[in-house]
This record gives sequence, C-alpha cells and structure tokens, in this order.
Amino acid sequence: MRTVCLIALVGCGGGATICSTDGDCSGQVCARDEQCYPASQIRSVVINWTVSGAAPTATSCASIANLVLQFDTNDLSASFEFEPVPCIEGKFTLDKLPTIYTQVDLGSENDFAQSEPIGSDNTVSFDLIP
Repeated sequence: MRTVCLIALVGCGGGATICSTDGDCSGQVCARDEQCYPASQIRSVVINWTVSGAAPTATSCASIANLVLQFDTNDLSASFEFEPVPCIEGKFTLDKLPTIYTQVDLGSENDFAQSEPIGSDNTVSFDLIP
C-alpha cells in the first residue's frame, strides 16, 4: 500500500518534522502523514464501506477499481492518501491519524466520489454504488 502526501500551502500536515518512525520525533509521535505531533493530537480512525448497502464481495467489487482514501484538513490546506485499498476488504483502519485531518474522501484513481467527516467516535462509513 502506498501513502501519498499532497503538498499544499502548509505542506503535508501540521507537524514540523518529517519522520518515518517515532524515534525521529524527539518524544512525539510519527503520524501516518510522516509528520511529528504530540501524542494528544493523534487518534485511530476506522473507515467502513458497503457496496449497494451490502458487505463487499468479489462480485460486487468486480466493477470497482482499487479504492483511494484521502484524508483532508478542514480548510483543505493539507491532505494525504492511501492507495490502492482493495474494495473487497470493506474496512480500513488507520492508526496514528493527526486530529487536524477531519474528513475522508473515498474514490478510485483520483475520482473522489464521496466525502464524509470523521465522526466523534473516530469512524467513517460509506456506501459505494458501482
């Protein structure tokens, strides 16, 4: 799985240091956007999806290309994405997501057909319609 950081006006996220492990962060946490943050600004988020209201199957996912998950800030000043995400999985868990990211876009190959805010329970749900 590939992580892509999309650079905007403030760069990739709100952290000040580019990192690949927590050890690069001088007591902070290396988040999945490759930036260092205080532990209090990190959370785990679960993204779930169905296809036409049902759990994904090989048949229902056949017409859906690999998915792309993009995480955005409120003001869209920073975002990053994971791809390819297999449709059949129906779930993607992201540990170490900075709290500055408040929205998830789900689509395929840069066509972000759906966008949802991250709920207060740190979950997001989508229903894909092929």
